[in-house]
Amino acid sequence: MRMSISTTSGRSHAPQLAGLALTGVVIAVLGALIPARSAARLTIARVLHNE
Repeated sequence: MRMSISTTSGRSHAPQLAGLALTGVVIAVLGALIPARSAARLTIARVLHNE
């Protein structure tokens, strides 16, 4: 008895994986930029006061 491994419908999942990877990168970039922009607007005195 010979068995073969195939995807569910014979198609590759590469486009879905690429989309998930791109989504992850976008979320990571937004997660870094939003706090960085707010931190860049603060003065040094305010940052040191919050420390």
